[in-house]
Amino acid sequence: MRTTTLEELSQRIDNDLGWRKKEITSLSLVISDLQGEPQRAVLRGSLAVLYAHWEGFVKECIFFYLNFVDCQCLSANQLNEAIVAFIFRNKLGKFHSDGLGIHHIDIIRDLRNQEPNRLRFPRSSRDIDTMSNLSSKRFRTLINFISISIPSKYDDTLSLIDTDLVLTRNAISHGNDDVVTINDWETIRDLILEIISYIGDEILNAAICEYYLKH
Repeated sequence: MRTTTLEELSQRIDNDLGWRKKEITSLSLVISDLQGEPQRAVLRGSLAVLYAHWEGFVKECIFFYLNFVDCQCLSANQLNEAIVAFIFRNKLGKFHSDGLGIHHIDIIRDLRNQEPNRLRFPRSSRDIDTMSNLSSKRFRTLINFISISIPSKYDDTLSLIDTDLVLTRNAISHGNDDVVTINDWETIRDLILEIISYIGDEILNAAICEYYLKH
């Protein structure tokens, strides 16, 4: 499905956010009805679901945004360096490292002189590489590529996502007997819901403000 207008972009973001919120709410209700060992087991398993919504929404929203930019039919010379860098990073080995350094921008400035035509954008969210481990560092890298910044008020949120979500989820998925309390789960749930809502708003705003254009 192509995202050709701002209205379509907004709808796709809202739809993706909506079903995730419903599922998280359903999990909350199930957990609240359980006690003892059944609750413990569901808390551990559903932490992986919270992680899936964190990574999944970020990947989907970035794809929606890139698909919208692709549908604007712009040449590489019309796009900002960060967007072009994102498109080329799979072609250039240096772009597999975290971060958007000045050398990335320099390479793209050289490349854009040879790329007057349109670029090949990702065809699905599977092309948005998080290495199946969306830490705050990798998240900031992805967001940086599409010219969105994260306010400092979210620093603590992202730190908790690293320690209480990503690391714990990884430990559980590798068979460790990590305990997840209901307070832990609810804290992470609320943080995830807050930050993915913010991401959705900022990605739509980036499209409205045409941050993808070269200025």
